[in-house]
Amino acid sequence: MGISLLGPLRVDGGHLLEPRDRIALSVLAVRRGLAVSPGLLADALWGDVPPSSWPKQVQICVSRLRKVLGSSAIETGPGGYRLVMAGDDVDIHRFERLIAWGRARRAAGNARLAATAYGRALSLWRGYPLEELDAWAPARNEAARLEELRRTAEEEFLEARLAAGEHAEAVGDAAVLVADEPCRERRWALLVLAEYRCGRQVEALRTLARARQALAEEAGITPGPDLARLEAAVRRQDDTLLHPDDR
Repeated sequence: MGISLLGPLRVDGGHLLEPRDRIALSVLAVRRGLAVSPGLLADALWGDVPPSSWPKQVQICVSRLRKVLGSSAIETGPGGYRLVMAGDDVDIHRFERLIAWGRARRAAGNARLAATAYGRALSLWRGYPLEELDAWAPARNEAARLEELRRTAEEEFLEARLAAGEHAEAVGDAAVLVADEPCRERRWALLVLAEYRCGRQVEALRTLARARQALAEEAGITPGPDLARLEAAVRRQDDTLLHPDDR
């Protein structure tokens, strides 16, 4: 049984859950393996004004979830309820494991395996994470963390592809990343590097000019030292910018 939270909640098998059950399951899945108190579930379900019958209603939610997931999927203990599932059964944990694996492969010098791991991780995303818990502050903080991890993974995925020599294929994807987040200088640098490795030095310089303009207009800042060093390297046609196989 798999649970997907990187987008609207989805349970393998197409099971349809009531709104409250979706919220309760989302909380349990985010805290997979940890005890979740009934009070914490009530906070996610009703906020500051739970009904007087909330303890019974929480029990009913958990009972309905056990019918879908299996009676042993949610344990009851002194600290509350605990979702008992393998890490890969929850897409958030699978995403983070794949990112860690990709980073390890990249550090070991295997860019192609790293790119494969990043691609698999990013393919798990279907929309805004923890959508059912948008009204619950702890989940909003977790969603923001996941979104930032996704953005970073997108950039690391592109870096791995460039390291694997896929600069021609990466140019278009780098342009999309820049359009999505024009204030992230790392994305501009990746686009410039991809263009330069494709033999498009003039376009790379034009991209750097667009980066300066976008940063000024969007954030009122000038490019940081990394982009400045990259521009200088492009202008002097520094061989270190090229892929090792092309030097």
